[in-house]
Amino acid sequence: MRKRLILSVMMLSGFFVQFRAENMPPLGLKVPGTMGGQAAPVEKTQDDKDREIRREEVSKLTDQALLAEIVRNMKHRDVRQAALFRLTDQSLLVDFAQNASDNSVRRMAASMIKDPILFAKVTKIDENEGLESLVERASINYDHVYLAIRDKIVGHGTNALPLLAGLAVDESLPWQQRLVARICYERIECLKDIKKLIGTDWLAHPQIDPKWRIPLPGPEPLMGTIIVPELKDAGLWYYCLEVVWKTTGERGRGIGHSGHWEQWCTLAVKDNPEERIWFLRICSEILKDPPPPFPLFQFSPPPPPTLL
Repeated sequence: MRKRLILSVMMLSGFFVQFRAENMPPLGLKVPGTMGGQAAPVEKTQDDKDREIRREEVSKLTDQALLAEIVRNMKHRDVRQAALFRLTDQSLLVDFAQNASDNSVRRMAASMIKDPILFAKVTKIDENEGLESLVERASINYDHVYLAIRDKIVGHGTNALPLLAGLAVDESLPWQQRLVARICYERIECLKDIKKLIGTDWLAHPQIDPKWRIPLPGPEPLMGTIIVPELKDAGLWYYCLEVVWKTTGERGRGIGHSGHWEQWCTLAVKDNPEERIWFLRICSEILKDPPPPFPLFQFSPPPPPTLL
């Protein structure tokens, strides 16, 4: 029964905000003297207890080398992320996407790469790469990089189904690879159903009570009673798991970045024993290495769930 404590993405989302990377050494900016004017205020405020003050100083910076040094060495995670968002140098973003020790930095940097050639360099997709290799790499990537690799797998069409079916039940493989194989198998078989689910304008659903349509936050927070049964009826269990695990952002049309869709996907699978096992594994992985706290995860934190 205690496993039910974990079946709420809202709970996990609140926990993600509180996650802190391990303490890093104080910022020692190894940049040319001409950058001292920008570096000084950042060094001065790096230990300020006010998060907004720390972020404000970084938001004023434009020097790409200095911003990159902050991303590498600043001890406060929120400041590192603020610096990363200020980066526009695509070569630096590629370097962080490939080599950063912090997984959240790798994911964020990859999502900011605009050049398709450089993005292909990050995803490292070879036209001749085998399905087994693609599944393996998809299992360890997230967000934009994951989507690029997944779509390459799905692009093989029904010809890939026999191999994916074999990978899905191969107990010698890590569970992440087996789950990716199941996700891709379902997407090939049920692509029209998934597109229909995502393409539905849920804010125009006829069952929405007019009283819900208040200016802010609108009807969305109350729509779980409508959408969760629809997700259950669709039976796209691996799509639901993928949305939560890989942070794909592939939500229903009209649903914002509030985390509600992910929570509804969680509720849709909670009564299915097999999917619950997969979800518990996903939660264990996410808690060890949470995604970056985009506005999606701005909730008051409950106590972290116990994984049993």
